[in-house]
Amino acid sequence: MKLFSTKTHGVLDYTSMVALLALPRTMGWSKHVTNILTASALGTLVYSLLTRYELGALKVLPVKTHLGLDALSGLLLAIAPFVFLREKQNVNKTLLGIGIFEISAALLTDREVQQTNSVAPSVPAQTLPLEDPVRQQAIQQGVQPVMQQENETWASYAA
Repeated sequence: MKLFSTKTHGVLDYTSMVALLALPRTMGWSKHVTNILTASALGTLVYSLLTRYELGALKVLPVKTHLGLDALSGLLLAIAPFVFLREKQNVNKTLLGIGIFEISAALLTDREVQQTNSVAPSVPAQTLPLEDPVRQQAIQQGVQPVMQQENETWASYAA
């Protein structure tokens, strides 16, 4: 078990994407840094939407691949200060920090989506007679009928 679940990692993905878009614009950073952080944010958005985790939309990319892309993105951001030597020191430190954060998040996230233990929905017992094939199929699929006392009707629950 790692520090972050895949669901928590998904929240970090979308939150960091917004931060990567906003940060260089609100801080007035150079066009080069703004372009790099924008590309990183958009890349994160695309592969997050494609990832097979709780917050993915299309669910085609394995979580392990997603985490590898996160680590690669983090590595590129961490080495960016050494490429952009003309940037201010606070910009370079921020890029290094973001890069280290992305690498750390990739290393500290579960590689598998956690399966939740959901409780099967209940069906009022008197809605389906014992011999009803739909009732039998529901029970086979794990839906447990609700036991009720004699002379109680479903209508009394609705009131």
